Amino acid sequence: MNQLEILELILSRYVVFVGGRYSRGKSLILTFLSLMDVILNNRNNIYSNMPINFNNSGYKTIIKPMIETKFFDNIPYGIRMTWDETTNDLPARGFASIKSKYMGVFGVDVAKKNCRLIGTFQFGDTLDKVMGLYCELIIIPEYVNIYSKNTKEDNIKRVENKDFTMHWIIIDKRDNDQRYELTLNLYNIIFMYNTRFKPLPLWVNHEEFQDRLKPKDRELFEDRNPKEIIKRMEHWNDEMKEIGKVMIR
Repeated sequence: MNQLEILELILSRYVVFVGGRYSRGKSLILTFLSLMDVILNNRNNIYSNMPINFNNSGYKTIIKPMIETKFFDNIPYGIRMTWDETTNDLPARGFASIKSKYMGVFGVDVAKKNCRLIGTFQFGDTLDKVMGLYCELIIIPEYVNIYSKNTKEDNIKRVENKDFTMHWIIIDKRDNDQRYELTLNLYNIIFMYNTRFKPLPLWVNHEEFQDRLKPKDRELFEDRNPKEIIKRMEHWNDEMKEIGKVMIR
């Protein structure tokens, strides 16, 4: 398969994860694949827990914030979801918790509503077991050139050299763990997302969670709910303004 065919395969899978160690370009890949979905599939609605802006690419689409679990009660038709640091919201130890029950609705809706999700994690065993079962394809990236063992110095040289060339190992779980490899330089993509953005956890307010609140807890929840949503919206919008600035970590 050529590069385009491999990208089309990745975008065709309902649930894709990019996994690997710190500073391996996982958020960068998430942004790139979302852009490719716009270009190749005319995806015009993207919901993301991290700010993304494709205007400089010449392709425009609607990027909406994904900041609360109530979103999963009624997922819009035909959208792309980008979910950076997924384990912040769906840790392995929380798979049986009522706080994670929105994943049941997601599991039904993602295919029936022709949606796609791409997320990131550091280590596979830290991810919610249910989401792990939903995953159809995994990408494990490594940078081709290493300029320094010091992460910050390495990133400085990487920007100077315009070298964000990475090698992907792609495991297609839907096709008996068929493997593919891809090498791409994603330097231009670093200007389309905030390289230092740290997503806040999704605010837990899905329907089943609210239905099970005790009266005393409900009163507290109803007071906090609008405040927490506003907090996340302000964080998302403030960090959107930082896109285009390459901030070295």
